[in-house]
Amino acid sequence: MIVDGIDALVNPTLRIFRVDTESGGMVSSTELPGALAPAPAFHPNPTTGPLRLNAPPARPLRVQVYGLSGRLHGAYRVDDGALSLEPLPAGAYILQLADWESGELIGVQRVVKR
Repeated sequence: MIVDGIDALVNPTLRIFRVDTESGGMVSSTELPGALAPAPAFHPNPTTGPLRLNAPPARPLRVQVYGLSGRLHGAYRVDDGALSLEPLPAGAYILQLADWESGELIGVQRVVKR
């Protein structure tokens, strides 16, 4: 998975590309318009322990954890604002945050586990 930066100042868009690691070809892409409300963000980042949101989410979140190669490492339900990356090795990960019930994408965050 490759997360592209904001590509325009007038109408910013965040694009997420899923790339096949063997062929290098693009498998899929998702666009997030820049007009989205700020997504909740986990901290501390980088981390050596669990990640936390500033406040518990109003509704449960589905957090999918991807490696930078696009490999899905797990999907977790976050009710209380805490997320543990303990089983994962040190490295950089992409968190895809969505509403648990509707599946609506809320945001994407890059985190580093030391």
